[in-house]
Amino acid sequence: MESRRDFIKKLTALSGSMALGSLPGAVQRAFAINPDPGTTFMDAEHIVFLMQENRSFDHLLGTLRGVRGFNDPRFLRQKNCNPVWLQSDSQGNTYAPVRCDIKNTNVTWSGGCPHEVENQIGARNAGFMDKWIDQKTPKTMQYFTREDHPFYHALADAFTVCDHYFCSSLTGTSSNRSMFWTGKLRGLNICDLQLCRTKEHMDNTLFSLPGTCTWETFPEVLQANEVSWKVYQNQTFVNYLRRDDIEKALPGILKQFESQPAPAFHASSDPFEAILQIPEMIAAALKPLFEIAAKTYLNTDDLKIKWLSNFSDNVLESFLNYYPLLTEENRKVFKEAQSLWESLAPKTRDLHSRAFTTNIKDPLYNCLKEITLDDGTTMSVPAGDILYQFRQDVRNGELPTVSWLVAPEVFSDHPVSPQYGPWYVSEVLDILTSKPEVWKKTIFIINFDENDGFFDHMPPYVPSVQGAGKCSPGIDTDEELAKDFNSPIGLGYRVPMLVVSPWSRGGWVNSQVLDHTSTLMFLEKFLNAKKGNNNIQCSNISQFRRTVCGDITSAFRPYNGEKIVFPKPVDKEKFFAQVRRAKTNAQPGTNLLNPDDIEGIRSDVLNSTLLPKQEEGIRPANGLLYQLYAEACADKSKNQVTIALGAGNEIYGQTCWGAAFHVYWGFDDKKPRSYVAKAGAGMLTDSFNLSDFDDNAYHIVVHGPNGFSREFSGTVQDPGIGIACTYEFALQDARTLTGNVEIVVKIQDKSINCTHLVITDNAYGQPDIMVPLRISRYDDTITQVINLEHSLNWYDFTVSIPGNKKYYRRYTGHVETGLPGYTDPYMGRWDGATKPPLT
Repeated sequence: MESRRDFIKKLTALSGSMALGSLPGAVQRAFAINPDPGTTFMDAEHIVFLMQENRSFDHLLGTLRGVRGFNDPRFLRQKNCNPVWLQSDSQGNTYAPVRCDIKNTNVTWSGGCPHEVENQIGARNAGFMDKWIDQKTPKTMQYFTREDHPFYHALADAFTVCDHYFCSSLTGTSSNRSMFWTGKLRGLNICDLQLCRTKEHMDNTLFSLPGTCTWETFPEVLQANEVSWKVYQNQTFVNYLRRDDIEKALPGILKQFESQPAPAFHASSDPFEAILQIPEMIAAALKPLFEIAAKTYLNTDDLKIKWLSNFSDNVLESFLNYYPLLTEENRKVFKEAQSLWESLAPKTRDLHSRAFTTNIKDPLYNCLKEITLDDGTTMSVPAGDILYQFRQDVRNGELPTVSWLVAPEVFSDHPVSPQYGPWYVSEVLDILTSKPEVWKKTIFIINFDENDGFFDHMPPYVPSVQGAGKCSPGIDTDEELAKDFNSPIGLGYRVPMLVVSPWSRGGWVNSQVLDHTSTLMFLEKFLNAKKGNNNIQCSNISQFRRTVCGDITSAFRPYNGEKIVFPKPVDKEKFFAQVRRAKTNAQPGTNLLNPDDIEGIRSDVLNSTLLPKQEEGIRPANGLLYQLYAEACADKSKNQVTIALGAGNEIYGQTCWGAAFHVYWGFDDKKPRSYVAKAGAGMLTDSFNLSDFDDNAYHIVVHGPNGFSREFSGTVQDPGIGIACTYEFALQDARTLTGNVEIVVKIQDKSINCTHLVITDNAYGQPDIMVPLRISRYDDTITQVINLEHSLNWYDFTVSIPGNKKYYRRYTGHVETGLPGYTDPYMGRWDGATKPPLT
């Protein structure tokens, strides 16, 4: 076990670096340990997950170089024409994002924002993304920079950051963690039998009682397939349930149940058949367990809860089959608990022990110790090693195939506590890299469960509900509808994710759409390949999520012995006492704008000094397998405009990805529409009445993944042409893209009175292209190739007709060749000089 002095030294060093920008040695060591040349991520033997708490992507990493953050040129404009970064309240006050100096304000002590399901859904406002202030308070606009959080920025510089990673649901912690461990949040709860078939657990309180949820969890799938796994925490949270929490729920529960528990309850083919058995099967277990809880879980020591417990972040404590109240501590004290434990099958006991792996073997694991800091102040810290068992398993070669780590509150990055989370992450990395033979075969994935209430500018992708959009056949949108809230369940807002491994080094960006269920899809693919079968499946994951969200494998690259230059670390200067002193600093301010400010931002969003700016430059980007299309045309006979959207698979076949699209139209009170397209399932078409637009002039904007956007404007008097933006195929290989796009013009009306089109580059400095509309008796189609080599396969151009101000088509995005490339040079203000190596 490390000494207290070592613990405090590491903690204070991390905290000081958090304030002033130092880089811990664990990152350098992790970067320096090479796997065997020629290996891929499929050669890994250990997958380690650490889900931290309550930070949005823009809030934590929005100024990081190369990611889709505050410089995003494909931002959403709101109904009032303001960019999405300007958020107004119901009183007409408008706020822009505000940086929170972690050293000179008390931001680390000032708490978070409202983030219950009602205000998570409310901030999204059906996709308009314009109610953040009313729902969250102006604090929602706070963000950090590298100076404030150098550790996470350093990890991104050294490994791979995912800038399209979304939490799973528009909720708080427990629902998202249910998605993380089980793939869903809808299921049977023994406390609510009447609504169990349709009940979606959108609120933390529905997970608050231990052992009441009954659907299958992914660790049970691993257990059934003999895959080793553990969930590591210092202590379980059930040790800290308060008497009043139990007493409020106990009478209603005990009234319903009066006998033995049901093993593998979720396995019943008909949930209602199982329900009928509950009164005879559960209460004999529940009654003594809750009596135990009422007697013993009276530890209301807030310091111990913050420093030692798992903060109720191990959602497996909510599931019946894990018997969460039968902790080792209780079994030592209460004969009822020990008796019930002995009656359980060995597999059930093993399930419990793996899910609630604690540090009980450390004699000081339940103790705090007061220390004196350099500035003379004192504070309480854990007396034991909060990573004791994880450290022992790594040291002894006993790390399982799959591990989940759950930090205590103080180390979870949650805004209710000072931000000591980077120390915990660094210490996990330090433990893994202390054994090079372990690290070179390990994948360490760090993500965050939800955004708290902090703003993020990217609308989360959701399925169409109640007719507001369409989905490809086979996608059941009902299972993604939160009926009690008349809202999609998710996706939720973007949160950070970092993939730290020997096969994801080099400061890359991955822009595939992902969510918490992606971690389970990754385990499916990884473990089935290891076992040579397809037996490991999470049946809870919906078709919507399997269509829209990837499996994280795109974040990895083979290691072939490349030498990568590691970013130069900066010096450490200050210690933990500075963070403590920050508690007495002033509250962070807000960025309240006046009308002139707003008008200035509107006129030049990307160059405004009133908005945050990202670090300049580009990053290497993982190859993606999106083949996206969106077009529109007016139909004079029906007085409508029709859009067509889709995800092709002609290039990448079965490996091609589906996608979701947001469609904004009218820019008034017209509800945005959502579309979900399976790869190769054909185009989704939908129509809009021109009479629903001002002056019968349509204006439609489509947003998709990785900067994909289309903008269509016109009237029923559009010229008699059809325009499409497609991808150029290589002459020598019809399944390979060149990286260029083609504008294909089809002459539909030979009496057209315009002579040419103009293609105007909006971002990358290329001259206008004139496209003559020459009519041939043999061919009514004109193709214009647009070379994108200068812009690294990124594009942003408008197709217009001289003299016709109402008609135009704007196309933006990136040609996904499936090969590694670079992030958007326009977003990164790239000077066109040095490019990072694609290794």
